[in-house]
Amino acid sequence: MQASVKRSDSVGDALLTVKGIKDGGAEHRDLRGRLADLGFSAGERVAIVGVAPLGEPLLIAIRDTTIALRLSEADLILIETD
Repeated sequence: MQASVKRSDSVGDALLTVKGIKDGGAEHRDLRGRLADLGFSAGERVAIVGVAPLGEPLLIAIRDTTIALRLSEADLILIETD
């Protein structure tokens, strides 16, 4: 099943597979490039390892690092659950 990264995704339990990054229009062009530079590319495995007390940011483990993303940023990442 393909979806966007959401706060409700399992924290730490499951690995997710990145399927790509949504287009999101011209206003998200820089953000799409930044996410790609951070390693969010098709086939990459990620895990949500934490959520801040108020629901954002999300802490996402990718490769050998953990990245904090706002929900609006994470919403651009298409994932597939195993």
